[in-house]
Amino acid sequence: MNWWLEQALGILILVVVLTAVVWEVTHLIEWHSLMADGPAEYLRRHAYEYVRWMFGTDFGWVRG
Repeated sequence: MNWWLEQALGILILVVVLTAVVWEVTHLIEWHSLMADGPAEYLRRHAYEYVRWMFGTDFGWVRG
């Protein structure tokens, strides 16, 4: 009986790990497709505004 419980627990852990991997890969693919569509410009603009707000200067950065 103990062997069956160990096997069931092992399969349950394997299913949880595989579910987490598939979920993370799906999110990484979604993130990659969003970045390919142009949000990198949004992130650059956000970084520019943040640095200007935080330090009061843009340190010579040129807004793209």
